[in-house]
Amino acid sequence: MRTGKFVLLFFFLSTLASVTFAQTEEQSLVHWMSVEQADTLAKKQPKPILIDVYTDWCGWCKHMMKTTFSHPTIANYINQHFYPVRFNAETSDTIEYQGKTYLNSGVGKRSKHSFSELILKGKYSFPTIVYIDEKRNISPVPGYMNAKDIESLLVFFAEKVHKTCPFDQWQKMYQCNYPKHYKEEIKKIPKEELPDTSGNIQWQDWDTAAALSKKEKKPLFVYFYNAWNNAARITEGIVLRHKIIADLINTYYIPLKINVFETEEISFMDQVYKPGVTGTPHTLARVLLQQEPNYPVFVFINEKMQKLDEVHGFLPPAVLENILTYFKEKTYRSKSYTQHLKDFKGKIKQ
Repeated sequence: MRTGKFVLLFFFLSTLASVTFAQTEEQSLVHWMSVEQADTLAKKQPKPILIDVYTDWCGWCKHMMKTTFSHPTIANYINQHFYPVRFNAETSDTIEYQGKTYLNSGVGKRSKHSFSELILKGKYSFPTIVYIDEKRNISPVPGYMNAKDIESLLVFFAEKVHKTCPFDQWQKMYQCNYPKHYKEEIKKIPKEELPDTSGNIQWQDWDTAAALSKKEKKPLFVYFYNAWNNAARITEGIVLRHKIIADLINTYYIPLKINVFETEEISFMDQVYKPGVTGTPHTLARVLLQQEPNYPVFVFINEKMQKLDEVHGFLPPAVLENILTYFKEKTYRSKSYTQHLKDFKGKIKQ
């Protein structure tokens, strides 16, 4: 179980962004591997693959190698959350990937490898960083990126935010959560596109939550987070502070939150739940979470203390509004969530 050892929160990035960490590929802090190695490892232990696609003649590719990929915090995050690969788009090597063989035809000047055609989707631009998730969905992102620029993008793919949120929306929320470090970037965001953070959730105590739920006939909204998880930080700093979201939760739910690695005992429903041993989740988290957690996690429990559902992963405000409305109006009793989405018209813009 991971702990806070490799927290990405780059509080010091802005002070180090101008520093050049000159490294060769052999000396690189990133633990580069071959396509075949990454493919094999991803099958055994699913984790996204990051591919730096370059050419020998590309100056910006070399510069990104010497700067961005030589930044200690960036390198540590990549090593922990990805299988990193450097791939020369013009190599003559034979590549085996997902049971298929890829070659360079050698036809024409600077002929491109067929594997680069696959992962770049036929659009050649260097450098391009390609992200391949656990389901082998391919997302190429062209252009040089410094350490500060690539930060939110790495989190976007590593913490599976890409499954629920467009990158441009995620990037704005990420930057606005750290205003001191993204001061100039925030100035460029149109006022109407800045996230609303005027709300304030009135979190309740665990030992009185069940009784309060029965008395007020409101379901419980339980927010599970982890201190090292960046998606959870943006959820708490931006999403849950949206006024419409906060008002929905305060009005129709009994809100509770818990760090999954909480070190104190928690009393809930006349039972005492103890913290896990070092590096393992709290026993209350193990009781309430039935799936492999993808933080943050939202759990809904009705007034009879029956668990209704658990929702994993980052949710932008409009998506969370849909889900909160689905459970607070007890719509789940009469229609599927898919049907609810078709019928529901939220107040928050997508």
